[in-house]
Amino acid sequence: METCDVLIIGAGAAGMMCAIEAGKRARKVIILDHSEKIGRKILISGGGRCNLLTYILQLIHLYRQIHIFANQRCLAIHKKIS
Repeated sequence: METCDVLIIGAGAAGMMCAIEAGKRARKVIILDHSEKIGRKILISGGGRCNLLTYILQLIHLYRQIHIFANQRCLAIHKKIS
């Protein structure tokens, strides 16, 4: 039989945060959840809009589009001048 200092029911954002904090305090933690993977719901919540990675990827895409537009604009101006 396994023992622990802290038993957390639910491996969502709050449960994982509690586990992290308990671990920082050198507590033995067990997390119980009905899902096969912890934090699974976090990845799909909000259609990905709540996911930091999705936000970063959107910023990268926006940057690339601006960069492409700026390059095309510069080429057009250069052709007019030449």
